[in-house]
Amino acid sequence: MNRLITLKGNACPERALLMRLHLLQGVVLFHQNRRDEAYERLEIAGRELRELKVDDSAVEALVEMGYEPFEARLGLRACSGNLEQAINFIHDRREKKRDARERSHKERKVNSKLTRKNSDKDWVNPRSVCTLMEMGFSHDLVVAALKECNNDLQRALDLLQTRSDELLKNLPKKETADTDLLEQLKQLGFNEDMTRVALETTSNDMEKALDFLVKIFGNEVELVKQMERISEAAKIATGGDDTPSTSSGIGSLVNTALGKVKNEMESLKAYERFNEDITSNEQDYLDLPLLQEEQILAEYKRFLEQ
Repeated sequence: MNRLITLKGNACPERALLMRLHLLQGVVLFHQNRRDEAYERLEIAGRELRELKVDDSAVEALVEMGYEPFEARLGLRACSGNLEQAINFIHDRREKKRDARERSHKERKVNSKLTRKNSDKDWVNPRSVCTLMEMGFSHDLVVAALKECNNDLQRALDLLQTRSDELLKNLPKKETADTDLLEQLKQLGFNEDMTRVALETTSNDMEKALDFLVKIFGNEVELVKQMERISEAAKIATGGDDTPSTSSGIGSLVNTALGKVKNEMESLKAYERFNEDITSNEQDYLDLPLLQEEQILAEYKRFLEQ
């Protein structure tokens, strides 16, 4: 922790955690009757606490400007209370977090595709894929180039720039969507373009294509609408009966699709319940008001003076 703070300086938000650690060490040493050592630790904690204290009016001023309270406190602590520098700090921090999240999202997305598509021997570096795709190269060409060059980014870039036509010729043939399966899924109300993508991606495996299509919907409202479309298709196929017969051509598919939609809805509901209990600010543990710590420090200093 000390090395981290040495590297980051005042801009290190973990300083509050280190102050709390020194305070705790002082309390423990006091109860071990090691009063001199306890005094030294509490002095360190007190000095760090004074450095971390921020003016409440400055926090309020930043909040009135539209910043979050935790951003205001972290910014003011990092900039020794300077309001203008704190604003710059907050914006820089937001930008870094945004860039990190975008990189992470792209890497997870690429890695997920590659994990499903490739065996271990065909693995390619997700970061390299993202880097080359951001340069304008297509996903299939990028993967082929990285495989050819054993994930050497520079060699793969050279290959894409000099032999892209050769790579394109050697790409495996893309499987087209089966027209019969496409029509069946369209009857259930699925979007034609996305259905085509699902079938091509899953090599015309109906079960996997349904899983693919159901996962596209991002919320319960969209899933409910799709369930209504499937139910309507079932009524048309069965002549208006509420329950489709599993013996009918489309009936079995309807039951399978409804089951997958319901399972996805349950998964979304479970995620939402779980997410309600999680703070939206991943750095709450750094946003310490330090009021309780200040009281404990004063109390144990009084004990040492007695």
